[in-house]
Formats: sequence, structure tokens, C-alpha cells
Amino acid sequence: MSEFVEQTKLGEGGFGEVYVCDKGNVSYAIKKLSLNCSEDAEARFQREIRILSTLDHPNIVKVLSHQWATRPFYYIMPLYECSLEQERAKIREREDRANKIFRAVLDGMEYAHEQGVLHRDLKPANILMNNDDDVVISDFGLGRFTDSDTTRFTRTGHGLGSYFYMAPEQHHDGKHADRRSDIFALGRLLYVMHVGSLVPLVFDLSKVPCHARVIINKCCQNDSDKRFQNVSELKLAWLTTIGAFHSPPAAERVNTIIGDLHGNGASNRVARLSELCDLLMTNPDDADFIHGTIMKVPDDALAELASLRFDDFRMILCLFCEVTSRQSYGFSYTDRIGDKLVSLYLAVADFETRADLLRCLLEVGHGHNRFHLMNLFENLIREPRPPGEGFAIVEKLKEATPRYLSRAAKKLASPAIDKSLFAFFEEQA
Repeated sequence: MSEFVEQTKLGEGGFGEVYVCDKGNVSYAIKKLSLNCSEDAEARFQREIRILSTLDHPNIVKVLSHQWATRPFYYIMPLYECSLEQERAKIREREDRANKIFRAVLDGMEYAHEQGVLHRDLKPANILMNNDDDVVISDFGLGRFTDSDTTRFTRTGHGLGSYFYMAPEQHHDGKHADRRSDIFALGRLLYVMHVGSLVPLVFDLSKVPCHARVIINKCCQNDSDKRFQNVSELKLAWLTTIGAFHSPPAAERVNTIIGDLHGNGASNRVARLSELCDLLMTNPDDADFIHGTIMKVPDDALAELASLRFDDFRMILCLFCEVTSRQSYGFSYTDRIGDKLVSLYLAVADFETRADLLRCLLEVGHGHNRFHLMNLFENLIREPRPPGEGFAIVEKLKEATPRYLSRAAKKLASPAIDKSLFAFFEEQA
């Protein structure tokens, strides 16, 4: 290290410290292991150097020189101007910046996973950058090779990583983390780039644009089997969503799938339903596409899709209700919408989904002054329901247009309906 002249301290964390060092007229960063660290920390530091030394990708930080055989342990890397942690507030509402940076991170993690390397501590502080075109993933101190059976640093019950970005399985037992744990963290990274400031323990997808929401939602499922199963799958879905990947027109593919589903003879029905779901999930900002597709899909197919991929189905219906509530339609088509909303309502048992559908029915019915839809809404409200569902409906109806609620309440403020709904409508009337 004698050829490098150490200068100012940049920061510290975990078991190391980072300094600026110069060699000639060029500045670098040197990461040094604390002298009083544990044996576990030494082994992790050595493992980080070993991992980074095996990786060669423009979006993963490079080890230029290192010493791990004797103290002091260190490695030298290029110096970067800032981290994503420092830039995230500036990136918010700059879709072009978020897209470029997230693509770089995806490319780097796709490569790392292909080389059999997990990160296990992805977070904004570990994404370094000089600009949006020069972005690298750093700090593989918690990384490991996927074919390694090492558990020394991940004893049962010991989580790894940073709390907000850690997948649920890491909270319970860090040694069970796999590629899907990194995918969870990638979803949280994308979320943070869209919300800017971060409130601890708060994860509110309503603050995120629809096209990013569907990607983040799938990444961040508690059940790892429901997430994207690899980074390549995530990247394809994300590129398709932002329009950077061109495939046959979605509407054309959907019409073919719907034709098969109407035929009732498709031998690959489950696969077709899954393809339909993927198309809807990757085109969330196309209001006409979302609305038109749901209106054309047979009711039995939608019910089947709800049982196959409920979380995605719930997100799709939420989008459908959102876009349907704010459009204007002809009289006869409005009645068709009402019938479709009732069919969907009967197809699912989830309280929140049914509440979304009821709110949409109220908005469209009263917004178009269609008695058919108003009657459908009133009939569904009067139905007996299990404990707790009335509360879920009330919470959703609180977001409805006040004058529509007031009109509906005049007919529904009756003790014959669910107690929560009765109290709510009595107040609105």
C-alpha cells in the first residue's frame, strides 16, 4: 500500500472504514478492516475481497489492489462521487434517472447471480455512482456463493442485511437467503427511488406510479415463491413495463388468449391465464387496455385467475376499478360495466377487493346516473356478510365522492344491513 497515500476519511460502517487515497494524481478509495474486529469480521472481509475479485462487470465495483493475508487488511477500489442514498431525494419524480440507475443495478445483479454470487445487503448506500451512466454495486460483505454451504456467519435465528431492505426470510434466518431475497431488496430499491424520503417501517405503494407499483409489489411479496424467481425475469418485466422492450402488441396477444378462453377447450388454459396476467401486469399505465381486457375476459376465467395468482389478480382489479371510475361511457355499456363488477364481486372472497369493486360500482352508477348500477350497489350492500367485511367496505367508501355517498345513504341507512355499514351510511345521510 506504500504507493498509495492515504488522505481523508469518507465513512465507516459494519466492520470497516473507507478513506480517500492518492496514487500520483489519481484518487481512489481504500476500505480497511478495523484493527479490533472479530474473527468473523475478518473472514467476511476476506470473503468480500474474494467475491469482488471473481466478478468483472461494469456495474460491480472493482478491486484494484488488496491485502488479506496479513494485517492491516484492506482493498482499494475506484473512488465514486456519491451513493444512491445521497441522490435518492433528487431522483424522485425523475423517471429517466430512476430507469437508468435501476437498469444498471439490474444488469449488475443479473451478472452476479449468473456467477453464483448473492449480495444479501442491497440498499441505496451500497450503490455508488459518479453519474447516472456510471453506477456500481458495492459492499459484498454479506455476500456469498450460492453453492457454498458456509453457515458460520449466518447462524440460525441471525438475520442479515439492513432492516427495510431485508426479505422476511432474512429476518428469521439469514442463511436461508437466496436469489429471491436479493429480488426483494431490488423492489425496495425501486420503491425508494420513487418516494425519495423514507419513513422507517412504512411501505406505501400508493405513492408509487402504477407502472412501478406492479413491479415492486411482485418483488416484495412475503412469500418468496410469489416473487420474480430470478433477475432476468424481473428485468424483462420491468423493461416491458417502461416500454424499453418491444414484443407483439399486447392487445393482439390478449385477443388471441381471450379467444382460447372462450373456446373452453384450451389444453394449456393455466398457461394462457398466466400469460394474460403477465400482459396486464406489464401494461398498468394503459387505462384503455386494462379496462377493455377485463371487460372481455370470461367471468369464469377471471375467477380461475383469482385462485391461480391472487396477489396479481388483486392488483389488476385495483387498477381496473381505478381507471373505470374516472371514465365516461354510453348508457348500455355502463350497464355492462355494472354487471361485470357484480360478477367480479361474486368471484372473490377477499374483503379489500370486494370493497374496491363496490366503490367502483357506486362511482360509475351515480356518476352516470344509471339506476341499474345504483340498484346493484344497494343490493350488494344489503347482503349479509362475515364479521370484518363491513369495516373494510367502510374504509374504502370513505374515499368515494361525497355527494354519491350522500345519495346512496338515503336508501341504505337501515339497521337491517351490516352494523359498520349502517353506522357509516347513517352518518352520511
